[in-house]
Amino acid sequence: MGLNHERRHSKGNNRINLPSEVQRVLNALREVKDPETDLNIVDEGLIYGLTIEDRTARIRGSAYIGIDKPM
Repeated sequence: MGLNHERRHSKGNNRINLPSEVQRVLNALREVKDPETDLNIVDEGLIYGLTIEDRTARIRGSAYIGIDKPM
């Protein structure tokens, strides 16, 4: 069983009480910039869902995102 968090709110609405594992992944993704806008992909609204199982994070977004970094 893993954690599954889907984005159900419009861009700009943030969830406050996310599990620490989800917060860690989102904080790491905030370091990833969209080369066209120079904004991070989380705040830009390009992440639609996040599932964490064991030590693997699966991210649904507007494009394929591959990150090879242990949690």
